[in-house]
Amino acid sequence: LDHSDHVFPYYSQGIAKLIEQGGLVSLGDHSTFYGIGMVWETMALASAMEDALPALEAVTISAAVMNGLDASLGSLEAGKLADLIIVDGDPAKNIADLLNVEFTMVNGILYQTSDMKQVWPEDSGTPLYRWWADQEPRLRSGTRRSGGVAAHVH
Repeated sequence: LDHSDHVFPYYSQGIAKLIEQGGLVSLGDHSTFYGIGMVWETMALASAMEDALPALEAVTISAAVMNGLDASLGSLEAGKLADLIIVDGDPAKNIADLLNVEFTMVNGILYQTSDMKQVWPEDSGTPLYRWWADQEPRLRSGTRRSGGVAAHVH
């Protein structure tokens, strides 16, 4: 695959150098593709690094530190806000595993990503979107589902 017409490798290499030299980096997107945009940004940065962990830190603890919110979020600690994703795999070893979202926790409530059914602290028994209760969600023609992410293929 020829990526010569893409700019992300150049940006990612520059950002990776900043991190390697001790710089603090926070990633962001323009919310064009809610949720998945941050995954793409993280994967792009990780593509320029030998170790994916600094890229994961750039969207978690480093982002919290840079925004002055590290006392409340950015890492898993008692007393911090519990907003997180649980993936099938290990993104520190294979950054593409970020696409395999199985569960999402928002404000300490755990949801099954496939249908947004609350599963903890209490099982709601029905999906958040009630129209999914009796049927599988239908995807638009040309759309593929990967974990909790649906992407349209042109």
